[in-house]
Amino acid sequence: MVKKKTDPDIIVKFNGKEHSLEEITKAETAAADSDKSLNWRQVFPNEEKETLKSDKIEEQSAVTHESLVSKLKKKKSKTKSENDHIPIFLLIKHIWIPLLAAIIVGMGLGFTLLLAFSGHGKNHAVSTVSNTETASQPGQSLKQNASALPAKDLSLHLYVIQAGVFSNKSQADALVNGFHEQGVPGVVEKDGNNYVFIGAQTNQSDVNRMKNYFKDQSISVYTKDWTAKSKQKTVKRNAYNFMKLGNDLLVSMIPVSGQMILNEGGSINNKDMNKIKAMESELKKAENEAEGVFTKKDQDKLHSFSNQISKSVQYLDKHKDKLDKKTGSYLQQHLLNAMLLYKELLS
Repeated sequence: MVKKKTDPDIIVKFNGKEHSLEEITKAETAAADSDKSLNWRQVFPNEEKETLKSDKIEEQSAVTHESLVSKLKKKKSKTKSENDHIPIFLLIKHIWIPLLAAIIVGMGLGFTLLLAFSGHGKNHAVSTVSNTETASQPGQSLKQNASALPAKDLSLHLYVIQAGVFSNKSQADALVNGFHEQGVPGVVEKDGNNYVFIGAQTNQSDVNRMKNYFKDQSISVYTKDWTAKSKQKTVKRNAYNFMKLGNDLLVSMIPVSGQMILNEGGSINNKDMNKIKAMESELKKAENEAEGVFTKKDQDKLHSFSNQISKSVQYLDKHKDKLDKKTGSYLQQHLLNAMLLYKELLS
């Protein structure tokens, strides 16, 4: 095939457009006067502008893309940072706060239990007095609402140390007098036979310890239950209040006196002593209100009971810093007397 003369021999592609060598030569020759070197921008000005415009658009697009990516990365980083804080907050809210609360509650409970049991031993009156206060409140609240109250609430159960039983009271009295000379408390209860008691406690464990103590003193003894209860179903309000206070004081004081006998030394703090004294003061007030409820014969027993309790409280207050065996025996003597009088008043 023969080429036409009009067809260009050589075709050059510049900036995406095709040019013949002849066109390039003419253009270069025309520009030679102004510039001796080959300048593509002058030869193809339109193409260069379009190229620059295209490059600028691509550059702007690239910058925009880079900016967008950068923003997305920052946003992602920020979101990640915020998300990182959420688990920590949730950790504090759902784990550490409940844990801290549990620790505080546990410490409070432990401290309460420590206070409750720290008084056991020489200051045995601590728990006893607290229980007595709680027990006396029902009677106080009923006082305003009833003229007669349940007699069963006044029942008193103790454990006693018995040193002998006699059909002849004079023999029982002689044994008691002998104990008194040795500094040992003693009373005689007439209940068919004549029973000699030389100690009392509110629980089985303490009465067994007291029994062993007397056996070590070469005194033959054994323990038994002792109960005072009313044959009536109800008791008049004023009498009930007096008897309830007396019951509470006996339950408070008897363990204290027993601990003094078993453990040489010790003391009672002022707080516990003041509680006992406050109860004794209330007993005196209730005594005046209850006097008219009892018969003349029982009024004498009422006053004797109150005096025995008061003497034991006053003696304890006087010797609260030296709770030795002598003090304990003296208290037990008055409390044994009060115990028997309480039973006679209640029956």
